[in-house]
Amino acid sequence: MRELLSQSANVAGWDTVVCSDHEDGLAAFNQTRFQMAFIDLNGPSSIRSGFRDLCHTLVAQPNVLVAVCGNATDPKEEIWARQLGVWLYLPGVALEHAEELTAICDQAQLVAGLSAEIR
Repeated sequence: MRELLSQSANVAGWDTVVCSDHEDGLAAFNQTRFQMAFIDLNGPSSIRSGFRDLCHTLVAQPNVLVAVCGNATDPKEEIWARQLGVWLYLPGVALEHAEELTAICDQAQLVAGLSAEIR
């Protein structure tokens, strides 16, 4: 999933950093100024809590678009993400969604550009 998201963002013109866990994600965020972050919450519950913490951290930052990929069968997760204030919640993302992800990343370029103008 990380590679799919990275490839889709690259095709849309974004430079990407792929992180293997929430600690790497936080370290990368602290070293690099991100305008957009995709966080994949699919996976074992033992790692989801760390990624949820990362979501909290990133959503609190100004001018960062946070997109969360979640479980299509967990409506509570979507409610949590939307209440948190993520830019986009994507339930059930899979390999066959590459073109749609690229289109989303294209649109994110426009949104990120508008955010930069507002600052």
